[in-house]
Amino acid sequence: ILPTPAPSNALTNLQHDDSYCANHLLFDDWFLSTIAAQPTNFGSVIGKTAERVYQDFLEGSAPLTNRAYRPIPEDTYISSSAAIARVAEIVNSPTGDGWLKVASRFEVDGMFNVNSTSVKAWRALLGHARKKQLSLYGATGIDVDSSVYEHSVSRHTVAADVEASAAPGLGAAFPSGSEYSGFRTLSDAQLDQLAEKIVEQIQKRGPFLSLSEFVNRQLNSSDDELALAGAIQTALNQLTTNPNENLKALSNETMDVNDNKIVDAGYSFNEASEGVDTYGLPGWIRQADILRPLAPVLSARDDTFTIRAYGDSLDVNGNIIATAWCEAVVKRTREFVDPADASDAIDTPTNAANQIFGRKYIISSFRWLNANEV
Repeated sequence: ILPTPAPSNALTNLQHDDSYCANHLLFDDWFLSTIAAQPTNFGSVIGKTAERVYQDFLEGSAPLTNRAYRPIPEDTYISSSAAIARVAEIVNSPTGDGWLKVASRFEVDGMFNVNSTSVKAWRALLGHARKKQLSLYGATGIDVDSSVYEHSVSRHTVAADVEASAAPGLGAAFPSGSEYSGFRTLSDAQLDQLAEKIVEQIQKRGPFLSLSEFVNRQLNSSDDELALAGAIQTALNQLTTNPNENLKALSNETMDVNDNKIVDAGYSFNEASEGVDTYGLPGWIRQADILRPLAPVLSARDDTFTIRAYGDSLDVNGNIIATAWCEAVVKRTREFVDPADASDAIDTPTNAANQIFGRKYIISSFRWLNANEV
């Protein structure tokens, strides 16, 4: 018999939504540079120090673990002496603030704004794993699967088992073992629909001011759909052909929302208790499994903008006699408008112009438009 919590008041024993809190902390409050020491094996000696990892990245001899990161132009393929100086400035910062500055030394290759409502753009992003071979744990260790799958979705970088439904799976003692621990695949049709459903959710929920707003459910929404799950999880739940259907058939439903044990618990949203007991197993595709390979390139804002302008000329009677359209692509840089403040400065700029205008923009391209292009 479990003891009664003491004290027994609700505020003291309140259970938080850990996933919601973790999403806020990891997506919005943390920056994971992947500049870290690399052991030769787990628990073994260090093969590369953090300093060497960053130096090799700057010199262009080895990428970081997060391969979406690339150095800013000033740091690209620099000399060994310049790389060593940058390591001393960032990794071994004498003032201890390198962890606050390191993000300003990176760019992201192929950054994607989660506020995009382009189905084609989302479909292209979701199809990143097309025809990808997988590593998986075999009977003698890690093997490379010789098969090529349409769109594989694995819980881990190294899959825990063979493809789901390839019964019985590796070492399983029961016929449907791979359903529980294997990786799954999505078809082109499923990805097409998933992209459409994600855009529908963005239009209902957005715009998102942060990544955690996109990932998380909406706590204060009067719409049960928005309050139950995030945009991608809801889109997965709405797929006509559910990729988890086989595993769902092998599952038991969780407690009914009307059960007294749920009602008496004082949950503010009882519907969240609905589901099946196999949710979260490696064989069940979740929002997190879709997000894991995409997270390094996701952003809730852009640094590059396309701006269009229109102008006309009027005669003395106010009639339009000439029109013109132009288009400029501008990019926000890390430098301030006035170089009096350092680009890596972590404090509020002291220069008046920088306080008003902030970072500098550069014009990447400019062109005049024809009327039929507008």
